[in-house]
Amino acid sequence: MRRIRATLALAAAVLVAGSAAAFGQTADPGVTANGVIGEVVAVDANARQVFVKTDAGSVVTVAVADSTLFKKLPPGETTLTKAADMTFADLSAGDRVFARGAVSDDRKTVAARMVIAMTKTDLAQKHEAERAQWRSRGVGGVVTALNPSTREITIQPFGGRPAGPPPGAAGGAAPPGPPPAVVIAAGGEKVKFRRYAPNSVKFGDARESTFEELKVGDQVRALGEKSADGARFTPGEVVSGSFRTVLGTVKEVNASTREIQITTAEGNRPMTVVVSKDSELKQVPAEFGQQMMRGPGAGGPGGGAAAHGAAPGAGQPQPRPAAGGPGGGAPGEGGPRRVAVGIQEMLERLPAANVEDIKPGSMIVFSTTGADPSKATAIQLVAGVDPIVQMMQARAAAAGRPVNLGSFNLGIGQP
Repeated sequence: MRRIRATLALAAAVLVAGSAAAFGQTADPGVTANGVIGEVVAVDANARQVFVKTDAGSVVTVAVADSTLFKKLPPGETTLTKAADMTFADLSAGDRVFARGAVSDDRKTVAARMVIAMTKTDLAQKHEAERAQWRSRGVGGVVTALNPSTREITIQPFGGRPAGPPPGAAGGAAPPGPPPAVVIAAGGEKVKFRRYAPNSVKFGDARESTFEELKVGDQVRALGEKSADGARFTPGEVVSGSFRTVLGTVKEVNASTREIQITTAEGNRPMTVVVSKDSELKQVPAEFGQQMMRGPGAGGPGGGAAAHGAAPGAGQPQPRPAAGGPGGGAPGEGGPRRVAVGIQEMLERLPAANVEDIKPGSMIVFSTTGADPSKATAIQLVAGVDPIVQMMQARAAAAGRPVNLGSFNLGIGQP
């Protein structure tokens, strides 16, 4: 979205270059001497007014007249060359606009002479196309090594499957280990580096960065080309961030303020979790949790589609038993069945959720860039993780080690 906003701002600059200086400094950069840039939040057809919210949060009333010109600009364009005519009736909530005209002294209204819009539909299509590029030509993971001389970044890719025997396993083949490391060769002169700022929750708002800001333990996503064997990756863009993952039990949910009160699993401390409009919120379906904890076997406990490899349902992750593990006997013969699926892979396939879906007493896990131990804004948040945590605890206990929350690999958001 940062690039989309920049594109719209550049298009606006074609018409208003130099005007900001004449207007002087403003408290909101979205309000300039000649108009306002932001998102349409409402359209009053009767009053012929458009309510525009800037990225800084100001709401400006844009009054349109019969003489007001309306132009539709395709996302990605930086001039008005490909702009098409549109009408006032074509505007709708969610569109990005630059409304050019006389700005009131209090900067709360604009008498528009021209409105340049990028429609919500066009923006969504562009955003989905960009996401598809990152999915098909991207790689992501945790930095395990850095080579400053060659500017190579070694990562452990997301989607790794937990190694080690399941609780109660008496033998059989070990489950698959994590995927091989990938070396990102970021020495090219044209490689762009971006990095999450503290408390940022937007992938698109990551600021410009350098290789030197990277640290072992950071999470990265890179866009580029893989080698034939997948061991090396040549990027055009690298986005990084330093995140922490917090697990806790929900005590109270305030849907109106989008705040969740939790008790952290580590330290048993109270904490307020803020779910912003940019936070990515997902929910583990209850039926999936039940399937994870069942033992295999048709007709009895643990029977059902998931035990036989069928998808639990549309949009839900599918646990898969590892070959050779204790997945072929009745409950109690070898303990809980092996679930050889990467936590990150699982989480990325979960359905979206709302704050209202989160219930007191359940467990959540979320990522944040903030260091405040009492309050944090979630970047990614997964609710109802109780069965996943129970599975991780059982495996950790069997292996004689503490639970590793790093298995969740929460943190860096999707484009």
